[in-house]
Amino acid sequence: MSVFPFGMEGALTKAQVRSELAAYEGQLADAWHGAWNEWMSLPAESRAKIGPMQRGGVVHDFAVDRATGFFPGDQGATTWVCRDGFWKLYVNDKIVIRLKKLRADGSIPLGGKSEATRRYYKNSSLPNVRNHCHRLSAGYLLNAVETEIEEVRIVYQLNDQVIWSYSIDEGGIQTQFHETPGDSDTPPPQPNVTLAEDDDQNAAAEG
Repeated sequence: MSVFPFGMEGALTKAQVRSELAAYEGQLADAWHGAWNEWMSLPAESRAKIGPMQRGGVVHDFAVDRATGFFPGDQGATTWVCRDGFWKLYVNDKIVIRLKKLRADGSIPLGGKSEATRRYYKNSSLPNVRNHCHRLSAGYLLNAVETEIEEVRIVYQLNDQVIWSYSIDEGGIQTQFHETPGDSDTPPPQPNVTLAEDDDQNAAAEG
């Protein structure tokens, strides 16, 4: 499936993203690993009553709670849960990140998802989202027997196609799909990361 040029308008290169997120990747990985550990700390008989889909929602909510604590808005990154209902992390007013569980191929499943989710991954305009920001996801992959998180990745996806992704777990193996034109693995100098203010400060909890 081809990527439409308009969908990539204003997109950052992978090298630019890695530079912007360098200070925050550890917290994003820790949010997922801590959430999974919290899930595994529940009694086995309780976990056995919860199916994989519901488990994903529980782990996601644990991760959102942890990530929100990691990024209270005074570290150069800020989180919002707007009335559209989904959690977002903004970094330097250039990047917006969602937390998502990944499929085995490293992509975010879009089938059966909300219109807001589908529009997010189409790079279409959305209310309560800074539409000039590069849209990414921080997602996790489980091991084959689903007993632990194998890897946490930053994923750039348009529609159902992963353009590129990379691991933010120490020692993780980077998975490269398709490079954005002009992309490079050599990171540019680290920028100053500043607190971004939300466009909709009157919104009730953002997400």
